[in-house]
Amino acid sequence: MIKQEFFLDTSNLDEIKRWKGIIRGVTTNQMIMYKEGVRDIDKQIKKICKLVPEYPVSVELMDSLASTKELIKEATRLSSLGDNVVVKVPITDAYIEEPFNPVESSTKMIELVNELVTRNIPVNVTAMITDMQMKMAVAATQASKKNCFVSLFWARNIDDQSNRENQHKEESILGQSWVNKNPGEIVKSVRQFIGDSPQPRIIIGSIRTVSQVEEASVAGADIVTVTPKVFRAGLYNRTTLKTVREFDEAGQGILMYSVHEKK
Repeated sequence: MIKQEFFLDTSNLDEIKRWKGIIRGVTTNQMIMYKEGVRDIDKQIKKICKLVPEYPVSVELMDSLASTKELIKEATRLSSLGDNVVVKVPITDAYIEEPFNPVESSTKMIELVNELVTRNIPVNVTAMITDMQMKMAVAATQASKKNCFVSLFWARNIDDQSNRENQHKEESILGQSWVNKNPGEIVKSVRQFIGDSPQPRIIIGSIRTVSQVEEASVAGADIVTVTPKVFRAGLYNRTTLKTVREFDEAGQGILMYSVHEKK
């Protein structure tokens, strides 16, 4: 039986306090922090770690184009900010310029993951869209002595499907896998690839709707990382509201009768 959990996708301290009772971890990245007004990253991460000391806090490397030496130094620094920090590493760096040529893909980040694992730094391999990316990340982290994660971007996988229909000539080596046409199928495939191993755990990120949370859970994700906005929306249901109003009206009737009887 898979133990499924929610992580919160934010760096906002108030939101973490609000949802602390139902989450079991926090995920952030530089885009989230920038949008939420965070400028002193180290200070903010320390505060988050203190709010949820028992849960993992994923923090992403700031610049994938930095040298391996610089990235290792940054990962080491981030890891030192809290015992529960997990370093997020994108599956590849942003070096490629159009026209894309997959056979020239950089291996720097996957090699970095291997290095961080040997240094006993917890890793969350992120920004993954395809089944193959996820399985390579699993293979790179499975021997880690620390808790590691692999993150599939659910909504971005759906966005990417239109790109696959318009592949460049050089991209023909990628093929057109039916597995990648449904992020839920990727989760099932990766779950099978992991087998009985306790790790890494599968995170589903890039969640935009409540229905995507539900679908990711059914697919077998260990963790769904959800924004505060989607969490709030998840509380809503029109029939629920109607039902609660009916109960409240009945309760008010009982209270009015009780007051009348006492008189």
